[in-house]
Amino acid sequence: MQKRLLAIFLTITLAVCLNNKPIIGIYTQPSDYQLYPGSNYSYIAASYVKYLEGAGAQAVVIPYDATFEYIDNLFEKINGVLFPGGSVEFEVSNPGDQERVFLKNAVYIVQKAKNATDNGDYFPIWGTCMGFQLLTFIGSGFNSSSLVERQSDKGSHNINITDKNSNMFRHMPEQLAQHAQTEPALYYSHSTYVPLSAFTSQKLSSNFKITSTATYTPENYTFVNSIESIKYPMYGIQFHPEKNIYEWKVAAPHDYESEQVAQYFANFFVNQTRQNYHSFNGSDFNNYSIYQYPAVQLSDSSFVQVYIIPNFNKTAQTNSTTNSTSPSSEKEKFLSY
Repeated sequence: MQKRLLAIFLTITLAVCLNNKPIIGIYTQPSDYQLYPGSNYSYIAASYVKYLEGAGAQAVVIPYDATFEYIDNLFEKINGVLFPGGSVEFEVSNPGDQERVFLKNAVYIVQKAKNATDNGDYFPIWGTCMGFQLLTFIGSGFNSSSLVERQSDKGSHNINITDKNSNMFRHMPEQLAQHAQTEPALYYSHSTYVPLSAFTSQKLSSNFKITSTATYTPENYTFVNSIESIKYPMYGIQFHPEKNIYEWKVAAPHDYESEQVAQYFANFFVNQTRQNYHSFNGSDFNNYSIYQYPAVQLSDSSFVQVYIIPNFNKTAQTNSTTNSTSPSSEKEKFLSY
């Protein structure tokens, strides 16, 4: 009886203490649109903003080329980070280019999130498609064999949930889990895969675990579909749930059940960020809000809308910055993850 009362008390206490106005930072990436060249702009697909808002969060911008000082300041105001899908070929061997800056700042954010959680400041991170591959690459110690290039996959698949007791799937309603595993409910758009063999690496398997797999039917190729950190609130998925609900220029499933599956993942991540209590002071939020940037429609984009963000620091893409070190020392710092 006492244990039951304690459980009820803890449940009520948690519900009262949750942050019901979470604010999530979305990481930008270099623009590849002709009207907005990457030398001057980065972007965020609007569907990621809608995806978070639909689950009860607000979104702010994390410029991929920001200084560490800027990231430090923003980190103390936000409740989580989303690394979206995209096409950045992140490398550690190319000093000064956009890809290196992109990876360097992503590593910095991941390490800050780990340090925060280690110190009792629960800080969730989510990666979708490229963002998932980014977390895998970092978690593997930058092992190139953790990612493989294969035939492009632009279609919908069912998934195989391999860890029903994982944080990611533990609370998924049985009806949704059944639909996700028996119907092509989730949309994919990628040519880079995380192979099952990547998890034979002690480095990667000590940082993350597989929570589901999927199979690319034309090649009968089974790959890692989702992961979560063993120690930290960090999660990654290969598929694109935001496209089920908010993108109309691709053949993503829009039936009710598939959209409910997609919505589950948004709700899950946003609920994770409710356990973080960072906050903005007064009107300070407006200086970081996604809405200070234009949302545009582009004929050469697969997205319905994209937010165009001027580059934070052009010199960060070409040569020295306050974040720069030599390529060799930079790689050593990366590999200390």
